[in-house]
Amino acid sequence: MGSEMLDTAIGLVGIYVFLSLICTTVKELIAQFTSQRAETLLTGLRRLLDGEFAAKNTVLRWFGGVEGKISLSDLGDGSLVKKLYDHHLIRSHAEGGEKPSHIPAETFATALLDILDSEEDAKTIESIRESIKDLPEDLPVRSALLSILSEVGDDLDAFREGLKTWYNNSMDRVSSFYKKHTQLAVFFIAVLTVGLTNADTFQMVRMLGKNDVLREAAVQQARNIVQSERLFPEMANASGSRPLDSAAVRSDSSAPRTLPARRALPPRRALPARRALPDSAFLDSLVNRTEQYVGSYRTLGLPVGWGSADLPSKGSTAYEILRYWVSKGLGLLLTALAISLGAPFWFGVLEKISTVRSSGRSSPER
Repeated sequence: MGSEMLDTAIGLVGIYVFLSLICTTVKELIAQFTSQRAETLLTGLRRLLDGEFAAKNTVLRWFGGVEGKISLSDLGDGSLVKKLYDHHLIRSHAEGGEKPSHIPAETFATALLDILDSEEDAKTIESIRESIKDLPEDLPVRSALLSILSEVGDDLDAFREGLKTWYNNSMDRVSSFYKKHTQLAVFFIAVLTVGLTNADTFQMVRMLGKNDVLREAAVQQARNIVQSERLFPEMANASGSRPLDSAAVRSDSSAPRTLPARRALPPRRALPARRALPDSAFLDSLVNRTEQYVGSYRTLGLPVGWGSADLPSKGSTAYEILRYWVSKGLGLLLTALAISLGAPFWFGVLEKISTVRSSGRSSPER
């Protein structure tokens, strides 16, 4: 009995991984289509350098920054953000567009120093101090930069390091904003996903518990995920670092990593080394992996999808109908809450309980 319960849990968590990956993929596609990361970075820099605050937070912005998109041409000539984005170092991070989705702290500090003091041959702390004092007095960045100057004195290198620290701290706050809205968007996507697929946790547990063939197939699929999957740790690394600058990845190798071949699935694409923001190659791998899981889990005959057998019979009493829909609603909500935690979370859980199962089966009595 204990082994069956553990296998049921493994199969259920494997399904959570699969459904979570669908939600993550949809969210990443929306983020790419709407340039959400680039827009969020621009919003943060406008607040940091120009003292401009973001537009009101609406559901559209939670899903992908649809409202309030700003063209650089709309910024005034006196905008520090416009000057920053016109800098050749910043443009090199735009990857084909006019706005970058991440800016390393070192690049930001160098570009800002060039903006403050355009004299390439004689950049001194005094010339920078005078340039800062020439900024409008009501601009918040002026007081922030003067505060950094007062701490470092006449040391230009220390001022550069102060700029990097100030930028990283600011990007941490912007990253928190981005993650909060991403989590909310993923939850809404999760609700839609479980509603369309009828992914009822209670129903899945019942069917996995009763159907030995289905349970064993689900466990095997979960085992394949644990043994060969490398996408979810990559996702966890990407989401764990600052999503709007690459200060956390300077020590990483710039060479792409080739993932090992997956058992029972077609060979996957190579993923790039971890970045602060998933790029198009990462998204391609995410979509590719989702398509493979859809095909793999479809062949298992999982207890998902709507059908007449899932609805109360015609002769059911009002109490039975009410009890059915209450149970169904709670089961769907439980699934939505679970998969909104993300595929990396459930992958970690799956690794742990799979280890428990393996150690239990390897005992002498088995």
